[in-house]
Amino acid sequence: MEYAIPNHLDEPPRFFLLTLDELFVCGVPLFLGMFVLDSLFLSVLVSIGLFFVLKRWKGSHSQSYVLAMLYWHLPQILPVHATPASFKRVYVP
Repeated sequence: MEYAIPNHLDEPPRFFLLTLDELFVCGVPLFLGMFVLDSLFLSVLVSIGLFFVLKRWKGSHSQSYVLAMLYWHLPQILPVHATPASFKRVYVP
C-alpha cells in the first residue's frame, strides 16, 4: 500500500503543479478564451498575466486577506452569519 507523505503539514494540495486557486485563475480565462471567444493566444496571455499577478499578490498578503476584503467590501454578496454585517455601526435601536 502506498501513502502520500507531504513535505510540510500545511502544504496545499496541487493539481497539474498548481494550487487550487492558481488553477482556477489560469483555467477560467483559458476556458473562456478557447470556447467562448475562440482566441487561444489571447486566453493564454491573460492566463499567464493573471497567474503572475496572483503569485505576486499571494507573496505579499496572508491567506485570510481575501476573506477580510470580501467581508468589508462585499457584505451583501458574501453573507457571513457568524459575525455582524460590516456596514452596521450601531446595534442598539
